[in-house]
Amino acid sequence: MNQNITPNMGASELPHTSLGGRFLKIAITLANIGEYEDAEYLLEIVLLLEPENIKARKTLAEILEKQGTQEALNRAEKILKEAENINNDPGIHTILSGIYHSKGDGEKAYQEFITAINMRKVMSE
Repeated sequence: MNQNITPNMGASELPHTSLGGRFLKIAITLANIGEYEDAEYLLEIVLLLEPENIKARKTLAEILEKQGTQEALNRAEKILKEAENINNDPGIHTILSGIYHSKGDGEKAYQEFITAINMRKVMSE
């Protein structure tokens, strides 16, 4: 593979076997076996390489949500709010719903959940 990668390439422009893509696969595997600290570290690297990588943002937010601390929940919310501006997908709102629920904000949790459902309805039409 002889493709030039530049720092300002979006995630969708990167070669499928990019370093960020490889790290993302490893991070997801680590998260699936409960190695959250290592997965979080790799996901941070992925986001340095590919700041617009929505899957990395959602996976990192889910890991932070599992930590459950106010600091981790706030960080997860920030990561997802940034993702919303990159590519507003229903999965972002589903995860945000869980984060707001964990923070004890039932109204925001409900609104994010409804947003996710409505987005999925529109996508299926």
